[in-house]
Amino acid sequence: MRTLALILAASQSLSALAAPPKMDSLFPAGAGRDAARTVTAAGSFSTWPPQVWIDREGLTVTPAKDKGKLEIAAASDAAGVYFIRLFDAEGASVVRPFLVDSLPAVDEVEPNNTPEQAQPIDGNAVVDGVLHKSGEVDRFAIPMKKGQTLVASLQAHNRLGSPMDAVLQVADPRGFVVAQNDDNVGNDPQIVFEAPADGTYSVGLFAFPATPNSTINFSGSKSYIYRLTLTTAGFVDHCSPMAIDTETDSAIQLHGWNIPETAASVTPSAIPGERQFIAHPELASFVEVVRSSIPVFDPATHTEGAPIAWPVVISDQISAVGEVDKFAFDAKKGQTLRCRVESDSLGYLLDPVVTLFDEKGKQLAEVDDSSGRRDSELRHTIPADGRYELTVRDLYGNGGPRFAYRMTIDDSPPSFALTVAADSFVVKGKEKLTLPITVARERGCSDEIAVSIEGLPETLTATTATSAAKGATAKEVKLEISVSGEESLAFSGPIRVVGRIAGDKPREIAATFTVAGTEQTLDQIWLTAVKP
Repeated sequence: MRTLALILAASQSLSALAAPPKMDSLFPAGAGRDAARTVTAAGSFSTWPPQVWIDREGLTVTPAKDKGKLEIAAASDAAGVYFIRLFDAEGASVVRPFLVDSLPAVDEVEPNNTPEQAQPIDGNAVVDGVLHKSGEVDRFAIPMKKGQTLVASLQAHNRLGSPMDAVLQVADPRGFVVAQNDDNVGNDPQIVFEAPADGTYSVGLFAFPATPNSTINFSGSKSYIYRLTLTTAGFVDHCSPMAIDTETDSAIQLHGWNIPETAASVTPSAIPGERQFIAHPELASFVEVVRSSIPVFDPATHTEGAPIAWPVVISDQISAVGEVDKFAFDAKKGQTLRCRVESDSLGYLLDPVVTLFDEKGKQLAEVDDSSGRRDSELRHTIPADGRYELTVRDLYGNGGPRFAYRMTIDDSPPSFALTVAADSFVVKGKEKLTLPITVARERGCSDEIAVSIEGLPETLTATTATSAAKGATAKEVKLEISVSGEESLAFSGPIRVVGRIAGDKPREIAATFTVAGTEQTLDQIWLTAVKP
């Protein structure tokens, strides 16, 4: 259960001079479903125990007696990425990720640097480890039968924020490297290997710095924390659809390797929220889906050549070399078309090229990379009433099971994004806190954006602000938080900064911060009010 985040001053016995909790990482960085682990929170803690906040239900986190130790238990239906924050009356730590998988967790055991020292892994498991020092290689021994398929998949940089660019290798019983991969899922490697003969194979892991430097040796440090899935059983890699309607209860199909028919689909829960993690108790790993405010279309039910209704979200894949996916649609003169294809940002391999044709087959527009990623976004004003066609292909003509994508087709509605520079802020006594909010206007957004704060206690008050289309407030607004009465009371908890556009097409979007070391974002900004 989530810890309540309101603290009254009377419940605190901390010194006014104490520093807030500082948490750099969690290790081990995950657990299996319906399992408990003792976890070390690396950092500095002037007082112990702190209180704990978790971004959603599924975990129970209890500070142990020893400073820096947490007892973390995952529920039987827990899955995906959880964010944990430690806090007290003086402030809060940054959030750190904790992953929950269906497989049991196994701790890495040193020494395991040489092939002869490879740590035996009995059964399917997720290994929690650290590449502690420069030059280190962690190795694991896996007994396999001819024809078995091994999935070796690393979670480190993308989900955990570990500053490492890892490489995985599989060596055969003679010690020869028969498979190698890096950057298969963002910066993290993943190998799918079929054993050509019975024997004990080894999986080796080493890394370079995620930010390149002059180092030519393998890199390592106490921050090179990882979770390595090793399984010859079912593993989910992606799903379809990769978005779900706000009201949907339709089954989601799971795709990957070694998936039995009994585990090929799941039904998403009715838990509210923009994102949801999809998993199955018989399968390793998990996938993330988003909730969509526009219809979600199933290509499996589509008749080739028939027009699709839009706006729409489509999940598909380029499953074979040279494949081109085609989607016909009707449009009116003057309509603005936007087609966004995501794959790279979702951790998949497609380098999409999106092309728009008119009903005579004339190419009207084509887009490859957009916004510094391999994902693509095509925008075009429809020149005449009629039928049009969008095609999706890989830039290099490649294809396969991991060339999955999510395509959104809409009329390019104006929008905006709000961000804050940090994930927590402090109001000290009766001092005012100025909270800068960065405004990024998208697709010609010229509306006024009303920005306000939700979740404040009665003892605090905040100003509102309006971002105009032009001028100083177009790119940034500032909110002020202060004590609302004569007496300052302690508070520590999550707040939301929300921007709203009124009119015919109202929009409401919450401000986000980026989780340290990752590209993941959250909208639960932390605020602490400290008594003088």
